[in-house]
Amino acid sequence: MKEFDRYIESTDNLKRLHYNDQWPNKATDQMIRNTQEKDGAIFVAEDNGVMIGFIEGHQEEQSEESLSSIGIKKIGRISELFVTEKYRSQHVGSKLMKVMEDYFKKNSFESIFLGIFAPNLIAKDFYHKHGYIEREIELIKEL
Repeated sequence: MKEFDRYIESTDNLKRLHYNDQWPNKATDQMIRNTQEKDGAIFVAEDNGVMIGFIEGHQEEQSEESLSSIGIKKIGRISELFVTEKYRSQHVGSKLMKVMEDYFKKNSFESIFLGIFAPNLIAKDFYHKHGYIEREIELIKEL
């Protein structure tokens, strides 16, 4: 998680992100709670017993607006995907995505949402290659 945090910080062109030492444990605890409380799963990629990547997904809670416009749907949310630097470009992320997508299909989810940090162009390209399209875009302006 610390490597994941450092990577995300490095992509921040506004230099606003600064994860403290407690954040990795809090983020891990949140992922576990998501899987327990929201019909989710965490999958880990390993090489000789060493974790080299992970993915977490769970059921997305629908807003009132969503319920009134599209009705009740079982929607998945991938909240985290990370592969350590040494193993990037070796299809580890793609394998993790397939396992999570298979989990969602097996459990009757109808679609998958995920968010990316806009400056993380590598992630954006990765998800586009896996068939994900942009649905909503959020903007920021520093004052």
